[in-house]
This record gives sequence, structure tokens and C-alpha cells, in this order.
Amino acid sequence: MDEKNKKAPQEALSNSCPLVTIVALCHNHAPFLREALDSILAQTYPALEVFLVDNGSTDASPQILREYAAAHPAWKLTLHAQNLGLCAGFNQAFRQSRGLF
Repeated sequence: MDEKNKKAPQEALSNSCPLVTIVALCHNHAPFLREALDSILAQTYPALEVFLVDNGSTDASPQILREYAAAHPAWKLTLHAQNLGLCAGFNQAFRQSRGLF
């Protein structure tokens, strides 16, 4: 993404709070997922964008991600039907991100 698009969201907050992107990628991590997502919610930094990505889980992970995405509409949710692998799953979210960090 070009530098102009990366700066726009953070300028809305202030130049002192650059946008930070969090990509929460999982594959069959239901037992740990709520704790990880609650950790994101506990952050106090004001300029965050969050991507939730399920990589073809066969456990309750997709349902948990849907629940959190519904409660936090600004979070972006992607559910893959199959496991694309760690790098491919992460890179899809990364390409959509606008965060400076």
C-alpha cells in the first residue's frame, strides 16, 4: 500500500498515535482463542486495526471469531475454508492492513 494510504487513518487520531495493525491468525486454537482476543481488547493504545483470520479450523475457532467480530464491527474477519498455511493466511491480512506498525 502506498505511503499516502498508510498515513490517512493515523492522521485522523494524531501524528503521535500511528496506526498499529494486529493480525490474529489461528488454526484449531479454540482453547486459547478467547484469552488471546481478550488481550487485544485490553489494549489501551487508541489507534488499532484488527484482522481476525481463521485458517481452516475444524474446532470452535470460527464460531469464536464470529462472536468477537460481531461484538466489534471494526474488526475485520476472514474465514478460510482450508488451511492456507501460516504465511499465506497472514499475508492476506497484511496486504489489507493500513497500519504503520
